[in-house]
Amino acid sequence: MLSQNKTSFKGKVVNQRAADELATVRNIVEDWKAQNPADFHTPEGLDALKQRIGDVLEGIPFEQKQARAAVGNVYNSIKSEITKQAPTYANVMKDYSEASELIKEIERALSLGKKASADTATRKLQSL
Repeated sequence: MLSQNKTSFKGKVVNQRAADELATVRNIVEDWKAQNPADFHTPEGLDALKQRIGDVLEGIPFEQKQARAAVGNVYNSIKSEITKQAPTYANVMKDYSEASELIKEIERALSLGKKASADTATRKLQSL
């Protein structure tokens, strides 16, 4: 699940940021695996893990494409595992996921990142 192919070549790191982010995610997943399966390996537990990985993903700047892709692959793997193990739960979460993705897309389109100014968003809206 935590492939190194985007971060290294023949054992040598080629993208340090991506390697660091994957190491962070690997630690989170390893810790999660060590927890009580009755609580943490359920659909709800896996969804919480997915949210935790999503938090790491949101902290990676958009220009760090390889790091975002590597962590995004882990996020999507957890998401598809939830879908396989609990299709009903996945259906319930589908609407929330779609709404969250739409919000993220609007934020990107309007440059509403952490350092964005209201002026930037206003100018973009006015240009429409």
